[in-house]
Amino acid sequence: DEWGAIKSIGTILKFTYPKCELKFGVNGKELLKYASEADYDLIITDNGMPIMNGLDATKN
Repeated sequence: DEWGAIKSIGTILKFTYPKCELKFGVNGKELLKYASEADYDLIITDNGMPIMNGLDATKN
């Protein structure tokens, strides 16, 4: 399931980079909101995100 994959990626990132901070969004609009509030070194998106997919969010 998608949430399981998201949690797995989060676990790998936290193991590899223990000081990293993770923030999860549920759709592309939420991603844009988070991106406008802070600088991120890495953003992972999904083309199946609801409301606005990851590709459209990246274009914005």
